[in-house]
Amino acid sequence: MAPFLVRACLLLRFIPSCHRQRMYSPMPSTQSLRPVSLHAHAVNGFQPAALENLIHHLDGMAYRGRHDPERHMQFVSRGCLALCGYSAAQLTASSGGWMGVIHKDDRQAVAEALASSLRGNGRFALQYRIRTAGGQLRHVRESGVASPDGDGMVLEGFVMDVTSQQRTIRALAQAEMRYRTIFEHAQEGIFQSSKTGRYLAANPALARLYGYASPEELILNLSDISCQLYVEAGRREEFLRLMETAGEVVNFESEVYRKDGQRIWISENAHVVSSEHGRFLYYEGTVQDISERKHYQQQLEMQANFDALTGLPTAPCCTTG
Repeated sequence: MAPFLVRACLLLRFIPSCHRQRMYSPMPSTQSLRPVSLHAHAVNGFQPAALENLIHHLDGMAYRGRHDPERHMQFVSRGCLALCGYSAAQLTASSGGWMGVIHKDDRQAVAEALASSLRGNGRFALQYRIRTAGGQLRHVRESGVASPDGDGMVLEGFVMDVTSQQRTIRALAQAEMRYRTIFEHAQEGIFQSSKTGRYLAANPALARLYGYASPEELILNLSDISCQLYVEAGRREEFLRLMETAGEVVNFESEVYRKDGQRIWISENAHVVSSEHGRFLYYEGTVQDISERKHYQQQLEMQANFDALTGLPTAPCCTTG
């Protein structure tokens, strides 16, 4: 099989879709795209030299190699140099094969996955680490297929660097862990609620504030915020009106019922959370118990408006002309 045809096959089956579109030449809308043919002398307008040039300029490494313990390479594209720091000549001549590039702690898992693919349809998709020629650790994703070749088996596929994606995934996981820690251990209640008046999420502090044993019990039983939570009728509607006009509520004070029927005063600070396309997702906010402050304010008002000895309203001061 001519080398350029082998590489065309690799492109068709294993190159990521972001690269694969480059394999097709423009053609009238009445014609469908024709995939690479192993027996064609030109592929959709690409001459062998042009196709070979395309393969060698992809971000990643197309390869063909023997399915032996060391995974000796027969062909690798020039993308191998950027991927692992070794040239095509070095990889094809290496006695350690591609397995020698794979991180030593991942070699066993890779070997087992390849062995499993031979027991199935021969296709495989792997993710593992490699050690570059310069000693750097990189994460790669490999997809390919094992197929018969004479008395043995060959592996054909594509390897691409996914280190940056892995860093992003780890950063997101760490950020989520930090948020979860804050959410679970915050002293004030934190919630997410729907427009229809259901709690979608609640932290332990909010459950305790409302008298429930757990956030799950709160979410299950407090299913209508408008009717079950607020003492004053129409309070939830006012909350929704402010959200609609301002996108947030600040120090939204209300008297609410706890699970046992006891009344307490709370202050809510919340905002609208939308998708990247502007679609409403939920309300998110915090709740503080302000009962003690409200009671203190009521005492001050009582002292200001009623005589301490008689309990009668104090008369307003009058002046005569």
